[in-house]
This record gives sequence, C-alpha cells and structure tokens, in this order.
Amino acid sequence: MIAEMNRTNEHQQDDSLIIGSTDVVALYPILDIEFNIYKVCEVFFKSDISIQGIAYAELGLYLAVTT
Repeated sequence: MIAEMNRTNEHQQDDSLIIGSTDVVALYPILDIEFNIYKVCEVFFKSDISIQGIAYAELGLYLAVTT
C-alpha cells in the first residue's frame, strides 16, 4: 500500500493532492481521533475528489488485517 501511495504522489499532474501516512495513531498519538475523522470526512465530502478503480477485495483484506 505504501508503494502505491508513493507512485500516486510521484505521478500527480499538479501538487494539489499528496497522500500521506495511513498510521495516524502512531504518527500523531495525541490527536483526538474522533474529531479528526469527522474533519477529514467533512473536507472530503465537500471537495470534488472522486475515487475510482477501488480494488474492493484488497481493501477488505487490508481492513481485516489492520482492524
């Protein structure tokens, strides 16, 4: 997954989108997780970002392994 995030960051048409860490709890242990989830979702749903080509089997495996 990290390799794919790096590839995505390297192939951006512009610098408006950068994908970062997936382990926010370890990276920022003092953050209020519930508040930040709410804020990230709020910004995402208000944006014009669209997610295409989701590999649902891979996503399901990732969620099963990490939660």
